[in-house]
Amino acid sequence: MHFLSQGIEWIKRINENLRINFSNKSDIINNMDKATIISFEDYKFNRQTDLDWLDDRYFCIFKDFPDNNLVIPTISSQYSSNCTCLMIWLFKQTRIVLKHVRIPQKK
Repeated sequence: MHFLSQGIEWIKRINENLRINFSNKSDIINNMDKATIISFEDYKFNRQTDLDWLDDRYFCIFKDFPDNNLVIPTISSQYSSNCTCLMIWLFKQTRIVLKHVRIPQKK
């Protein structure tokens, strides 16, 4: 949880002047060069994984996540089987983006 100790203000400042209409495919595609992908990896530290923050008890921290700024969160695939309400809410725009563009995989 260390990266969230100050909330998500740092995430909210990414692309803060960008407002994407996710109902408009052209708006998404034409602005993908401005997209910022935040990849959360699963590393263990003191028996807690970095992705334990995806537990629903942290939902309110992300209530102001910048949905329309093309900040695209991704997580490691081995964690994706532990679906939570927070994950569904946080990745809702990512799902829309993935319908229209392909995000390069990390090598």
